[in-house]
Amino acid sequence: MSNAAFLIFVNLIVKPFWIFAIDRKVQNTVGEAQYGEYFALFNYTFLFYVLLDFGINNFNSRAIAQNRDALSEYLPNMLIVKSGLAVAYLALCFLFAQFQTFPTSWLLLMCVNQILISFILYFRSNLQGLHHFRTDSFISVLDRLLMIIICAALLYGSFTTQVFRIEYFIYAQTFAYSIAFLSSFFLVLKELKTFDFSFNTKLFIPILKKTYPFALLGLLMSLYNRIDAVMIKYLLGEAGDAESGIYAAAYRLLDALNMVAVLLATILLPMFARMFQKNEDVRPLLAFAAKIVFVGATIGAVTCFFFKMPLMELLYTQARPYYATIFGYLILSFIAISSVYVYGTLLTAKGSLKVLNIIALAGVVVNISLNYYFIPIYKALGATQVTFVTQIVVAFAHVVATHQILKFSFRWQTILQLVLFFVACCGVAFFTAQISFLIWQYAFLLSLAACSVLAVLLRLVDIGGLLNLVRNVQ
Repeated sequence: MSNAAFLIFVNLIVKPFWIFAIDRKVQNTVGEAQYGEYFALFNYTFLFYVLLDFGINNFNSRAIAQNRDALSEYLPNMLIVKSGLAVAYLALCFLFAQFQTFPTSWLLLMCVNQILISFILYFRSNLQGLHHFRTDSFISVLDRLLMIIICAALLYGSFTTQVFRIEYFIYAQTFAYSIAFLSSFFLVLKELKTFDFSFNTKLFIPILKKTYPFALLGLLMSLYNRIDAVMIKYLLGEAGDAESGIYAAAYRLLDALNMVAVLLATILLPMFARMFQKNEDVRPLLAFAAKIVFVGATIGAVTCFFFKMPLMELLYTQARPYYATIFGYLILSFIAISSVYVYGTLLTAKGSLKVLNIIALAGVVVNISLNYYFIPIYKALGATQVTFVTQIVVAFAHVVATHQILKFSFRWQTILQLVLFFVACCGVAFFTAQISFLIWQYAFLLSLAACSVLAVLLRLVDIGGLLNLVRNVQ
């Protein structure tokens, strides 16, 4: 099994189990209001996360891969820089928290959690640069494994089920991230030949100048992707806790599907970068990836849309039609989101950071301005509809920018084929959802299978090509 395949295998087993067996159970146990307050705070602390990274991880991974001996010089300097960024991050989070009503103890712990995550990802970038991919894959799920063990004992143990509070969830995260932090640190430390804890300003000023466009892009993207729950809390006050909880419940399935798209982007980035470096034609790979992603996202999103109510009832004890309506908009936005992972990855590999930042800024303006109008009126449903519109605008901008920058022409026959496939999937999912003599779970699986067969018959999916894509990435 290739390193990429192993990474995907590990992540697709552990992380979905975490989302549906643990995270979902937490919300059902503590209720939508308490979980909603936690979810709003989590998204708030994530907004400023880019300050903790500042594009350093991507730079470091490439630098260590090119020169393994540079680790001894880079590690102590990076630790000092990241510690300074952590202090700035804490100050920024607490400064803007004055406009919110978050519990101080929660805010502090969740900021610490984000800081620990940033250090773990930095240590992982060293492991990746050293080509210790299996070790990196294990570290990537270590925190989740620990949280699964701790939270499972608390949630499913008869003596704690009735008294479980969201604070326990936060404490479990802090403990798990701390163990993953120490484990990854010592794994990297043992690779050092020498360790001189000194700081070289001449080494990092040029690096920060190179990485700030990536940091700005990360900030803007986190704003239009994560600010919804924060604005629900801010604009609705105490009533926003329950609305944020409902939004979080609907968002959970979207988050699970996003993992697949993120992993695909992880595979595509080095491939696109290598092809640009060698002046190879990227159009065949782009067309293949875009088609695979659109087809897969359409099958999953459309089927989930037509089965939205039974899915919400299956997952949540407090589910009602309002949950399903919100989920419907969110899950359809996944089609647009997944396309951004392909076209955005291509533009990143090309180095078109200015264009990407302009698109992301437009997404922020659209999202925040519409949220200010719709959330006070329609609450979480308004935020969901704004997310749907924002993701479509951003995805369309990525596609147009890619074709203009790389001088690609639109293949209208392919576009028409994909539109017809989307319509056909809607018809199949609608029909199967109306079959009264089948248990809905069987009808759901039938819809997925029928749409998948349709994609193969229309030659929209090349299974062999997809397997080769994963197999050939090291």
